[in-house]
This record gives sequence, structure tokens and C-alpha cells, in this order.
Amino acid sequence: MKLFMALTLSITLLAATAFAGQDPSSAVNLPPENPAVAAKLAAFASSKMQAICANIKPSPDAKELVQENGEYVARYLLVNTDNMTTKVKRSASSGKYVGIIRYHELVFEARGKTPSEALGGKFDMVKMRRITEIVRYSKGTWL
Repeated sequence: MKLFMALTLSITLLAATAFAGQDPSSAVNLPPENPAVAAKLAAFASSKMQAICANIKPSPDAKELVQENGEYVARYLLVNTDNMTTKVKRSASSGKYVGIIRYHELVFEARGKTPSEALGGKFDMVKMRRITEIVRYSKGTWL
């Protein structure tokens, strides 16, 4: 539920920015005299990654099992926190801060003729999704 809310907020912010006539890519780089805002974004992103990792479904402990083309497929997701990056920009039109959080979501699968064979099999990474979340800075905190 928290992941859904976070994704909804990110999408809503992106849509609101586009609706207001702002293109997020038109934001300008943060001036170097604001390292505190960037530090707050890094801390916010770190706690956000912990929450996402704790709530992601399907997980290694709660794998998804589906039947595809006559065989069983066990699947789970992992978030690669090692490659997470953050960037602070300032909106060209409003002057407010926008944070960009980027990370990779990895999809692992194992296949088998039976459910137990799939669940006990060797899991291989089959897909990597590049995730970009856009957050905003309001009243001294990242949302």
C-alpha cells in the first residue's frame, strides 16, 4: 500500500507539473550553495528505498507462482539500492526544488514442470526496470 501511495504521489506530481506547463526536464541544476537540501534528499531517498525493499511484492520470501505455456514460473522482485542516485534541480518557472531519485528494479524468475520445481529452482534475472521518481521539496522536507 505504501509503495502504491508513493508511486501515485510521484505520478501525480509529474502530471501536475506537466499540467502547469512545466516540463520536469526544464528544471535547472541546483546551485552548489544548497548542500543541505541535497543532503535531505539523500536521507529521504535512503529511507524511501528501505520502505520499498521492505514492502515490495512479490519478494524473495513471498514469491509469485504462475503457470505460463504449460510450465510453472516462480517470480520475485528486488530493488538494487547500490545504484540509487539522487539529483536536486530547481524548477525554471517556480524556483522550487524538485528531487530525482533513480534506481533499478530487478525481476528474477525460475521455471519448472511443477510448482515445487519452480519455487526450488535456480532464479535468474530476466528483466531490469529503470525507475525514476520525482519528488518535491516543501516547507523544509521532501515529499
